[in-house]
Amino acid sequence: MKITRIVAISLTAALAFGCRYDAPEEEQDPGTIDPPAECTPGVDCEEVEVVANSVLILDDSTEEAGEMRFNLPSAQPSGELSVNIKVDSADEKLSYITLFGSSTSTSNAILDLKMGGKNSDYASDAGDDETVIKLRENNDSAGNKVEDQDTGLAYPGSEWVNVSLKWGAGEVIITLKNHASGEEIGSYTSPMQNVLDVEKITFKISDSGGVTTTDAPYYIDDIFVYDADGVITYEDSFNAEEFTKTYSTKASVVLTDAENANPVDEDDGGEEPGEPSEPSEVFENFDSYETGVEVSLANGSAWKTWNTGEDELGAYALAEITETQSFSGTKSLYLFDGSTKTKPSAALEFSAGEATEGSVSFYALLPAESEEEGTVKNAKSTYFNIGTSKDNSGRYFEIKVSGSGKIQYEAGDSDPEITTITAGEWVKYELSWTAENQVTVKINGVDFGPYEQIDTGLTGGTPTQFTVYTGDNSGNNNTAYIDDVDSELF
Repeated sequence: MKITRIVAISLTAALAFGCRYDAPEEEQDPGTIDPPAECTPGVDCEEVEVVANSVLILDDSTEEAGEMRFNLPSAQPSGELSVNIKVDSADEKLSYITLFGSSTSTSNAILDLKMGGKNSDYASDAGDDETVIKLRENNDSAGNKVEDQDTGLAYPGSEWVNVSLKWGAGEVIITLKNHASGEEIGSYTSPMQNVLDVEKITFKISDSGGVTTTDAPYYIDDIFVYDADGVITYEDSFNAEEFTKTYSTKASVVLTDAENANPVDEDDGGEEPGEPSEPSEVFENFDSYETGVEVSLANGSAWKTWNTGEDELGAYALAEITETQSFSGTKSLYLFDGSTKTKPSAALEFSAGEATEGSVSFYALLPAESEEEGTVKNAKSTYFNIGTSKDNSGRYFEIKVSGSGKIQYEAGDSDPEITTITAGEWVKYELSWTAENQVTVKINGVDFGPYEQIDTGLTGGTPTQFTVYTGDNSGNNNTAYIDDVDSELF
C-alpha cells in the first residue's frame, strides 16, 4: 500500500499514462495545495503508469478539523455535484459535504450535509455498519441551537456510495446510489439553508476540538460538478501521481491508492477508472422537443393531449413546449387555459399499464394569482392526478393547487387542505400509492398523509397514467409550467 501526503491534488482524465515531475522545492502556504508546473513527457519528465488514487481526509489535530475545499471556476445558480465517498461508520466524528457561496461560514452554507455512524452524535439513529445523513439547521432567532434535520437516508459504511447534490430554485435534491451496482438507495429534497449561487464545495471531518478515531474515516473520489445544462464545469478523479488542481486544506488530507471507487486492476465490465458518474436523469424534461410544438405532436413524445387549440370564440388552450421557464435544462411543458369553453389536459401513460403501487414525481411552477389590465390571471387551480383517464370518472387520486398556493386533494364537496406553497416558484411534487390504496403526497421533500383513497370518493380504478390540467370550463387566463416528470412506471 502506498500513501503519499498531498502537496497538490488534481484531475487526470482516464488516460493510460501520466507524468511525474520533480518540481523545485518552494516555500508554500501550509494550508494550500498547489499544482506543479507542467512538463513534456519524454523531455523533462518521465512517463509513469496512471494509478487509481482517492483522497483520505483525517483529523489528527485538536486545533482544526480535517478539510479539503475547492472553488468552482464560476458561480453556479443551479447545477449538480456528483462524488463517490466511503465513510467508516465506526468513527466517533461526523463527516460533511457542504455547498457554499462566497462565504465559508457555516451559518452562510447553502447546504451542510452531515454523516455519522453508531459511535457518533447520531448513535441513536444508526445501526451497525451504517452511516446516517442529516442536515445542519441554523440557530433560531434567539441564537439557540436547533436539532439537525433528519433526512431518513442511511447507507452501509463499508461500501462506496455516490452522492448527488442537485441544486436550483431554492432547493437541493440529495440522491444516494450504491456505486458498484448503481442501485438508488434513496433521495431527499431540502430547501436551501441560504439561497445563493454555489461557488465553493467543502469535504470535512471532525471538528477543532477532537480527532478522528479510526485509521481511514473518510474517502472521496471522482468529483464532478455539472452546470444547469449538464456540462461538466469541474472534475477530479485523482488518477495520477502528480496533480493539477488547487485545494485549501486543514489537518490531514492524503492521497492514497489503498482505496479507490474504480480500481484499475478490476475488469468488471463497468466504468473505466475516472469515468464520471452520469448526472441524475429524469424520464421527461422536455429538452429534446421543438419549442412551440404541442407536446403530443413533438417528435418522439409519448404524451397525449386534449382540449387544445382554438375554440369557437377564437380563444386558445395550449399544452406545448416552451423556453420561457424551466427547472432543469432549457425547456418545460407549458399549459395555458385561455378559453372559457374548455381547459387543456396532458397525460403520460404507464408503460406496463395498471400499477397497483408506485410513484410519480414532477416539478411545477404555477404563477400567483394577479390582475393584469383588468383581467385576473391564475384565479383558477392546476390539477395533477393518477388514474385511468383524463375524465373525472377516471381519477384515482388528485391534488389541486390554487393561484394563492393552497394545495388540496379532491374529496367531493369538501377538499381537505394539505399545505401551502409560495406561488410563482418551482416546487417538487410526488404522488406515491400502495397496493393497500394509501396515497402519500410529498411536497419539496416533506411527506403528507398517507391518505385513504376510498375516503376521496373518486371512482377511478388502478392507475394507468399521470395527468395534468389547468383552469376550468368557465374561466380563462390560467398558466402552468411542468418539468422533470419522473417515474419507473413510464
